[in-house]
Amino acid sequence: MRQASQQKKDSLVIEGDFLIEGERIGKAKWLLREEVPHEESPIPMPGLIWRALSARGIRSKEQLEAFFSPSLNQLKNPFSILNMQRAAERLVESHFKDELIAVYADFDLDGTSGLALLYEGLKALGFKNIMTYQPKRLSEGYGLHTHAIEELAQAGVQVIITVDVGITAVDQALRAKELGVDLIITDHHQPGQMLPDAFAVVNPNQKDCESGLGYLCGAGVAFYFLLSVRKLLAEKNIKTDFNPKDVLDFFV
Repeated sequence: MRQASQQKKDSLVIEGDFLIEGERIGKAKWLLREEVPHEESPIPMPGLIWRALSARGIRSKEQLEAFFSPSLNQLKNPFSILNMQRAAERLVESHFKDELIAVYADFDLDGTSGLALLYEGLKALGFKNIMTYQPKRLSEGYGLHTHAIEELAQAGVQVIITVDVGITAVDQALRAKELGVDLIITDHHQPGQMLPDAFAVVNPNQKDCESGLGYLCGAGVAFYFLLSVRKLLAEKNIKTDFNPKDVLDFFV
């Protein structure tokens, strides 16, 4: 039920109740961007696609051509993400020490895709000592669990990398530290008031990160993490079989 609206620059704000099956759950706000006439599209395309792209600011011929014909050259520097350098350096160190690494991800679509992407990517980069962990939906539920960290530590894991999870796991990060396990958190969710005291927190949505990559999903952050590790390995003259395009299908 929409209750009120007000005009802002280039957009219309509509506020109202958020209903599920007729029950009021809370307040909601819709931000409707001003529609750009279809006739202004510099290249032919269906009106609905033009409406979506123009609302995102993709309007010039150059912007549209880049959108429809993407290239890896358009990607930003992965080290622009806060703490990415520290995280990648720790993983390269782990590579040379042949430490046991665990990739931890939730069981939803983003987590599962990101886990597969990171696992396959690290294998292609020459990492041989890797295991994965996903909590069971019914018995464990979402999140980075303390008992899972303890089990992984007991199995000999020295580095845990999370995908799409962990940004609010304050207690779990402390437990990992107590056990001598380096926890690298890669996530995209909004942080809480306190960040986990992990070895590295890689999240483009955390405070002071100026990468401009806050739109990435969890698998996207994991992809940028792979790119950073590949770059550091290349700087040490380590040749690998990793091709970024080989893992793109996991999240594109």
